[in-house]
Amino acid sequence: MIASLLAAMPLLLASTGHDAPAAVIWRCSTADSSWVDKGLVPMVASDVAGEPQIKIDPSITYQEIKGWGGCFNELGWDALSVLDDSHRKAVMASLFDPKEGCKFNICRMPIGSSDFAMGYYSLDDNAGDYAMTHFSIDRDKQRLIPYIKAAMSFQPKLRVWGSPWSPPSWMTTNGNYTHGSMTQTPQNLSAYALYLQKAVEAYQAEGIHFFAVHVQNEANYNDNVYPQCHWTGAELRDFIKDYLAPQFKTNKVKAEIWAGTYPIADWDGYPGTVLADPHVLTSVHGVGYQWSGRELLQRTHDLYPQLELMETEMECGDGTNKWDYGEYTYDLMREYLDGWVGSFMQWNMILDETGKSHWGWAQNSMISINRQTKTVTYNPQFYAAKHFSYYVAPHANRIATTGTLTDQIAFRNPNGDVVLVVKNGSAAEEDVTVQLNGQSISPSLPAHSINTFVFRSSKHRLPPHG
Repeated sequence: MIASLLAAMPLLLASTGHDAPAAVIWRCSTADSSWVDKGLVPMVASDVAGEPQIKIDPSITYQEIKGWGGCFNELGWDALSVLDDSHRKAVMASLFDPKEGCKFNICRMPIGSSDFAMGYYSLDDNAGDYAMTHFSIDRDKQRLIPYIKAAMSFQPKLRVWGSPWSPPSWMTTNGNYTHGSMTQTPQNLSAYALYLQKAVEAYQAEGIHFFAVHVQNEANYNDNVYPQCHWTGAELRDFIKDYLAPQFKTNKVKAEIWAGTYPIADWDGYPGTVLADPHVLTSVHGVGYQWSGRELLQRTHDLYPQLELMETEMECGDGTNKWDYGEYTYDLMREYLDGWVGSFMQWNMILDETGKSHWGWAQNSMISINRQTKTVTYNPQFYAAKHFSYYVAPHANRIATTGTLTDQIAFRNPNGDVVLVVKNGSAAEEDVTVQLNGQSISPSLPAHSINTFVFRSSKHRLPPHG
């Protein structure tokens, strides 16, 4: 099929016009067969009567896409450790290789323990060490930093941002990593600003491009067994304004401050309170949302269009890693990207076959590694993410789509290629017509499928496509 299309390409070019691609790359995933090359779909002069199901309009552009990634956690590297070097490298390549992997280029890491750490810890567990003389990343050199460095072997310019799930326990009101709040004294808050400065500088000294800090993961929660710490919106506002921003400015810390991560749709309680302060607004680079915080994306963009928006954590699932979660991953990615985010973070990239945290909570992951058999499974979430990250390049822009079918999203890459990602969530095959610049394709989307179509710019040859 591909050979016959390439042979016919001069005729197709003549009929479609100079600016239209002769044929379109199609990649498809279903529950039964993931990442299937469906060959090349020829474009023809559009003869659609009325409104097509999907019409792409590259003349209307929205936010710039900065990139894609996931979160480094201790349990991910621990699961990888059961594999030999060559198989471990292959798994990391599937996520980070810039040619054939997911091409991840922006990732998250915890500052201290997260809910998928191997236990509670911080980078200074010495009570009363307000001068941070005992600050250390030695523990992170065992798992977290090797994990990041393994990714950097494929993406040397990988950008990493961090957020604490909890400060050192002695900085909280109850002296624990759970059920406490941040102690709101000048001495404690000054020390914590120094702690975050030292974290940035320590990771940068390891050769990691640690580019940003989100002040607190899910500041509204402190009711579970994993590391958490409660802050009010007013407390976060004052900490950024009076402590963290001055600390970073005075000491020329080369990292952005972000307001995040916000998991609930409480505008007045959190982002509305934080961003309303003009000193904070000029100090933060962007806002990070996860879970139901996505309901605030449009409002944030409308009020503060100068701020970048980031999706900071894919919802975790229940550890079963079924196909419907792959479709849900697509749904969330489309919703956040329609809501102006410039980057999207998966949660756990790698876990063992149980998917369980140190505290016994089973969650989904992109990749599962069986400790007993040492087999590697690429889960539906992996393919859903790759349908975006493999084809939509950094510095692409989201572009407009209209039509009778709404379950799709489109982008234009810096090289001029147009990328359409579309889901058929129904139980039946669906015929669709996609129109671009007066030309169209008419594929039949398999039932319950995720699809990517790449309309190559006329200045590019049709390459091998992975």
